[in-house]
Amino acid sequence: GTDAPCGGRPAEQPRASDAAKRSRSAPAPAAAPPKPDRWWLGVDAQTRRRCAEEMRAWLGEIDSTFTSYFEIMETNYDTVDQICRLYAVDGKTPDRARYLDPLFFDDNKVTDPEHRRLFSRWFAKKWGTAPADPEDAAPAPG
Repeated sequence: GTDAPCGGRPAEQPRASDAAKRSRSAPAPAAAPPKPDRWWLGVDAQTRRRCAEEMRAWLGEIDSTFTSYFEIMETNYDTVDQICRLYAVDGKTPDRARYLDPLFFDDNKVTDPEHRRLFSRWFAKKWGTAPADPEDAAPAPG
């Protein structure tokens, strides 16, 4: 068909010489659709765009410079809710009910201590807990 694949670009057309060679031996195969992203199987493009825009808005809400983390987070996660569920750690003591798993910072290449503090503060507010000690946001040794 004339429809462009999900990326918005029309599929590249084979060179005429390649097509001529194939036509002598077998009918040309139908253009293979782009391999679907494993996170988005069965999700329509409109929903994907909406979730991506929600993620971009969420990052900007925490700090206007955090849209720099959008690309890695869009690659790693479907939604902000998914991020919250993946990195919520239920504390083992009453004084630490729920906190942000420090792996969040490693997984998303958040190295700036101030950025770590701002993310920790946002998650603590969402979960209704005290912000994690800044020491908890330090990179894991090793």
